[in-house]
Amino acid sequence: GLNAGDSYTTYSWVDSDTLLLVLSGSRKDRFEPHTWWFPVVGHVPYKGFFDFDQARAGARDVAGRGYDTHVRPSGAFSTLGWFNDPVLNTILRYGEVSLASTVVHEILHNSIFIPGQVGFNESFANFVGDRGAVMFFCERDGDTDRRCRDALAGWQDNVVFGAALTDLVTRLERIYKRDDLSVAQRIQ
Repeated sequence: GLNAGDSYTTYSWVDSDTLLLVLSGSRKDRFEPHTWWFPVVGHVPYKGFFDFDQARAGARDVAGRGYDTHVRPSGAFSTLGWFNDPVLNTILRYGEVSLASTVVHEILHNSIFIPGQVGFNESFANFVGDRGAVMFFCERDGDTDRRCRDALAGWQDNVVFGAALTDLVTRLERIYKRDDLSVAQRIQ
């Protein structure tokens, strides 16, 4: 469980299954994210909104500048150690393994966050969260425990998914770099 003094010591209830919406955008014909700049963290390729109407308005604005947009729900966030981050009911629906991974992920952000390096920060936090969940359940409950097996399977799924995404990005980058294709053809 969580110990007194952990970054997650406040438990709160939100009257929704979604805490916030996260907006991201990328150029339609290349991997160039839309970024926002914030003090302390630098340039970030996403922006969180507690007001869902503002998230949708933000998506329309970014799309109007020629970007594809994606708005997704998020049940957790980190204040990067500036405040105690609450554990909200929005992450309780994740199941025990995902909950453990999410809490470890967000706690890591409280310790390590390199401004302007979101790709590294998130990849590292995903790795530490997933491996932390494996260590937590497998060391506490043993290799035959269902949660240990689920955490190991989740880690393996993420490795396979990551490899598939890397392959997709590599193939798309080849298309995006082709001079013999128009922008419309690259988008298609």
